[in-house]
Amino acid sequence: MITSAILIAAAFVIGFLLGDRRGVKQCNQMLDENWKDLMQAIREDRHPLDTEEGEEDRPTVH
Repeated sequence: MITSAILIAAAFVIGFLLGDRRGVKQCNQMLDENWKDLMQAIREDRHPLDTEEGEEDRPTVH
């Protein structure tokens, strides 16, 4: 009876690990397919600060 419980528990652990591995593999595949689009979107979101003509850039003092 103890042997059966151990085998059942081992089967659940192995199934969980295989499922987790599959999920990570699918996530990496999606990132690989969309990496260029993601990086382009990040670069497009960066806008320079609106400064008036003649103003000099000053460092921020904290």
